[in-house]
Amino acid sequence: MKLTKARFSLLLTTIILITVGTIALRFYEERRGRVDQPPPVAPPTDATMALTNVRQTAVKNGIKEWHLEALAATLLEAKHQMILEQPTVEFFMENGEQLTLTAQKGILDTKTNDIQVSGQVVVRHQAYTLTGEAFAYSHAEERLVSQAPVTIIGDRLRLTAARMTVDLNTQQTELAGDVKGILNDTFSL
Repeated sequence: MKLTKARFSLLLTTIILITVGTIALRFYEERRGRVDQPPPVAPPTDATMALTNVRQTAVKNGIKEWHLEALAATLLEAKHQMILEQPTVEFFMENGEQLTLTAQKGILDTKTNDIQVSGQVVVRHQAYTLTGEAFAYSHAEERLVSQAPVTIIGDRLRLTAARMTVDLNTQQTELAGDVKGILNDTFSL
């Protein structure tokens, strides 16, 4: 089969159309992906400053107490608050262990260093994971408190309660209100 001028032109035209079609399709998919992204949230009008990729560490007597990172933050200086988007807080306990908390939103009191978080809150400590919708950290008492239902899951443990308090110094956890659970897969509360 001999390649004539007409066949060559047809082959070249086909290759060009396929290339242009592929480029147009990729451009359309890329453009459509950008349109689906939510618009950025405007900071409140009383905001002093809006920041991205925030990091803050609380240190007392040269010892790290906690380290916070957030995707974004808005400082409301008059209210002594920092509004946080997707915060992660690492708490450093006296025995050297760490507890890590993640949430969708949070508020840091810039005067007291108290922290309130909400939205799919997850707290991890060694073999245990705590989940709930809202937690508050009292910096003065070094306590993590939830007044909303919580779930604690471990290797051989699953507990639920209406409220919970964790003392970060003593590592004692107090559950209250409709406490239910399974321990060691055979013992029930």
